[in-house]
Amino acid sequence: MRSKQQSGRYFLSPESKHTRLIAPVSLFLLVLLLYSQGLNAGWYLDDYARIVNNIWIGDLGYALRHVFDPRGIAYLSFFVDYELFGMNPKWFHFVNIIIHACNVLLVHRLLRVLFKEKPWLTFFGAGLFALHPLQSQAVMYVVQRMALLSSLFFLLSLVFYIQYRTMLNGRDGFFSARKFWLVISLLCGFLSVFSKENTVVLPFFLILFDYALFRGEKWNFRETIKSIAPYMLLPVSVGVNQFLSAGSTVSDIKGGVVDFFLPVAEGEVVSRIVHSVDMVHFKYLLTQFWVVTKYIKLFFLPVGQVFEYAMPLIETIYDSRALFGFLFLSFLFGLGAALHRKKPLVFLGIISFFLLLATESTVIPLDTIYEHRMYLPSFGLIIAVLGFIETFAMSRLLAGIFLTLLIVCSILTLDRVSLWANAERLWQDNVSKVPTSSRARYWLAREYLKNNQFAKIVELLQPAETVFLDENNLFPLHILSEAYLQLGLHGKALDLMTEAQKKSPGDATVEFYKSKIAYDQSDMDRAQELIETALRKNPGNIRFILFKGKILRSRGRLIEAAASFNKVSREKSCPIILLDSCREYVDVAKAEYESLLPELEGIRAKARIRADAEPNNPTRRGEYAVLLQQLGFYDKAIEQYGLLERHFGENWQIYYNYAQIYTILERRDLAEANFKASLRLNPESSRVLNSYGLLSKNMEKYDQAVALFLNAIKQRPDFAYAYFNLAETYFKMGQKENARKYFGIVFKRFPELRPVASPYLEFL
Repeated sequence: MRSKQQSGRYFLSPESKHTRLIAPVSLFLLVLLLYSQGLNAGWYLDDYARIVNNIWIGDLGYALRHVFDPRGIAYLSFFVDYELFGMNPKWFHFVNIIIHACNVLLVHRLLRVLFKEKPWLTFFGAGLFALHPLQSQAVMYVVQRMALLSSLFFLLSLVFYIQYRTMLNGRDGFFSARKFWLVISLLCGFLSVFSKENTVVLPFFLILFDYALFRGEKWNFRETIKSIAPYMLLPVSVGVNQFLSAGSTVSDIKGGVVDFFLPVAEGEVVSRIVHSVDMVHFKYLLTQFWVVTKYIKLFFLPVGQVFEYAMPLIETIYDSRALFGFLFLSFLFGLGAALHRKKPLVFLGIISFFLLLATESTVIPLDTIYEHRMYLPSFGLIIAVLGFIETFAMSRLLAGIFLTLLIVCSILTLDRVSLWANAERLWQDNVSKVPTSSRARYWLAREYLKNNQFAKIVELLQPAETVFLDENNLFPLHILSEAYLQLGLHGKALDLMTEAQKKSPGDATVEFYKSKIAYDQSDMDRAQELIETALRKNPGNIRFILFKGKILRSRGRLIEAAASFNKVSREKSCPIILLDSCREYVDVAKAEYESLLPELEGIRAKARIRADAEPNNPTRRGEYAVLLQQLGFYDKAIEQYGLLERHFGENWQIYYNYAQIYTILERRDLAEANFKASLRLNPESSRVLNSYGLLSKNMEKYDQAVALFLNAIKQRPDFAYAYFNLAETYFKMGQKENARKYFGIVFKRFPELRPVASPYLEFL
């Protein structure tokens, strides 16, 4: 007679509507209820770089082409969210919550397999996974969709693997139903590792789970390895992907990363960076002995949670934290191994906990500690805890304890979620618990800045001013300088910026704040000189361009001011390095431009009179057309260029100006036709070649864009923007080696473009 496990019907067939439906559905709804309190939360930390100001966020085609790049599945989900809901964080949070709730259902189902006739254990374990406050960071931190999706596909892969293993072998042909479940499981495994690489340990986890699943029966190691063999493609695929993405040898690292910083850090400094890699790995491992111990403490006693722990690397093996952590974790690992026969589920839970942390908490240097890394590993600890207590007889007392623990977890989670919903409160809580965290202070200061609480900024940042200078951490100093300015303390702001500039001469923000000081002191010449310097260092910064427009307007140079405002008002995205939203700057620029329109109309009318007074003078007509273009009167400018063309014949500059206007108006077919006409008359113009290349890149005619940029560089070897645009095109094409090469040239030869080039290097 077939057993349930042999037939394969045990896992998917219903036992009881109460245990199979009511329990998981109640947990699903409870997750939605608790986390709905955080739907109004905003963006945090990496959310800005990865989502809000991601230069590709509106390009769904780009996401699809790069779906199998590292974390490509997660990025695709962000792009889909943006297509459906725009840049509204509420919906991004909602999707995270739904994924977490689905993971809870999968955990419940898997625990039912392990603990068979003990629905009370299954419910308690799934409840811990659903409601534990340690899970809140992974759910509420939008960018950790990566961890959530990776866990979702990991758990699905495990579910389908169990279906494959528990089905009766029978006729196991090439297209058998049993092989179907294996293929689906393997597909989910690939989706998991391409959401986040930490689940690359899936095949090893499956061996452990397989052993625990068939406990009490004759477990066949050879049969298990045969079943697991296809899953070894997962670590292989991740390794190949990482190699193709970033190189895998020391020479690649030295030539591909350190060389970018040679102009800044030369000789001994570079040598120290290159040759200290192994030491960094060792220190990180020492630190993780203590970090993992802290994770376990937070699992069993979830108090004192924060977003940013600011935990530095442990420098020596003789540090008491490293020694204690090593001894404790060794004991725990040994306990799990010793119980592999007597309590196989405890063995599974403990070893899988370590396994699921292996990629982020061993020797690969990352930020030392983040709670979201415990999201999936907590599943292992839950299995271990349930394995210890599974022999207990169910009683009202035990049920009361379980219920009390879940209620306490729910209250603590609700408290954490409510903090996430209010950024100012979250960072205040963080600073109060970890006052040494520079990052927490900076982000709290940003919140104060949004609400014009300048005195609070000074109170928060001034005591740590010297620390920020020593760390060469300029971002908090920028905010402190802004607070000083707003409070009228110009001298303090100027002194602080002077000290900051000594630490980082290439920082354009220093000149920006100095320009603001000069502006407040009505020294417009100095203000303009400084903002021009800032723009040479960071020419794409719309904040700088907007302020330049204000200076020019104050000086009565309305035409140039209008050009600046008009340029900013038409921006649709910020450089990825900019942490703030573009929208506020764009809206201000639009308002400034519109307020200038009456005066601009007067300037236009006078220029029209001069042009009409000399109808046969092409210079006057050309000046008028260019003026109209600068003022943003594009239809009138096209009309005037048309008159020039009809009366005075073809001219490459006329076609070039046509093309520029049509590019702004997003009439790309007409823009391309006019670029071609301009090049026909002046094929060696590097300016036309570069502008046409930009249009081609935006039209996704990448090969054409590359050819145009290379030609522009040939005509003008010192053309910085042509090099940068070429590198960016290769980046968008996915040709990372070529992108690396030309961004390297930009860094070495054109220091003024380093600020706008550096964000791309983070992706390379």
